[in-house]
Amino acid sequence: EALRNSERRVKSILETANEGFFIVDNNQEVIEANPAMCGILDRELDEVIGMSLFDFVDEENKKIFLKQIELRKKGSGSSYEIALSRPDGSQVFCLFNVMPFLDENNEKIGAFGMVTDITERKQSEDRLRFTQTTVDKAALNIFWVDPETGMFTYANEAACSSMGYTREELLGMHVIQIDTGFSEEKFPGLMEALKAQSYVETEGIHRTKDGRLLNVSLSIVLTELKDRRIIAVFARDITDKLKAEKELKQKLEELEEFNALVVGR
Repeated sequence: EALRNSERRVKSILETANEGFFIVDNNQEVIEANPAMCGILDRELDEVIGMSLFDFVDEENKKIFLKQIELRKKGSGSSYEIALSRPDGSQVFCLFNVMPFLDENNEKIGAFGMVTDITERKQSEDRLRFTQTTVDKAALNIFWVDPETGMFTYANEAACSSMGYTREELLGMHVIQIDTGFSEEKFPGLMEALKAQSYVETEGIHRTKDGRLLNVSLSIVLTELKDRRIIAVFARDITDKLKAEKELKQKLEELEEFNALVVGR
């Protein structure tokens, strides 16, 4: 009676679990699966029973299965990621945890597996990698600043190249070490402005490692993340632009003087 009660509890847990559970025999054919597993595969239970695990993967992921089976024969192997295929051709990225299924004589008669759908997490990771690559390779100088300390927490490749510092060097520096017009006294005022509108546009002068001064246009954004805040600074070198504007202004003034002389004559 105790055994029957225990089996009922286990069955109830497996049927209501969010994770997929399955049992396969030594031929990798499914002999049991819970509703969550059927949901992951987008198949009915009577369809899943009797199918091989290899029926749920493409050729590329079949190699992952075969490799894990060999590892487990050698007594090693751990959880691993694999993409399961659905009847409509779509794929579900899953985390597999598999352990031997033994009989009363401790002989292996199959395997018991727990499957977690990590598709959403994989998609989030892919988006994060894409965003990180985009920021790393952006033409603008991009810095992340800790709003509590004023220290740089990130600098993209363009910022490092433009300023002449390595990323490691910049991450050990404070904003005032490169911004000639900024000071610790001005930091609270910047934070108040960012809290009021989350976005500030201004101009400044950045000093490079070799002492050159760069006129920069600054877009400063306060970003709220899940567990922290970050000040994102987008800097565009406008030194050449300002120089060209200055030269143009000078030429216009010279032209006006010349025009006045001509009209006077």
